[in-house]
Amino acid sequence: MTVAYVDTSALVAIAFGEPGGAAPGRRLGTFSVLLSSNLLEAELRAAYSREERRFSQAVVSGIEWILPDRPLASEFTKEARFGGGLLDRARQEPGRGAGRHPESNATG
Repeated sequence: MTVAYVDTSALVAIAFGEPGGAAPGRRLGTFSVLLSSNLLEAELRAAYSREERRFSQAVVSGIEWILPDRPLASEFTKEARFGGGLLDRARQEPGRGAGRHPESNATG
């Protein structure tokens, strides 16, 4: 069994066809298990929203979640319905909330 932790920047690069996105895509295909935090889904949804693209649950369908062990789709839907932008505000105001997300390479 081979396991990789999937970072948001890798999936964004793959999904949006960014330069350098093909290599992480090929590499992810070599692992038998892909893991990530549910925060990945929130960050991806924010990226899709910023780019005015429609998010598809299929983008994260092959990923196993690390606590909690379920997607947070209903919570994100509620957040979007009541103003959205929670993650963006947290990044803009590092002293309040989660702070800035360090960008890193795709897998480990």
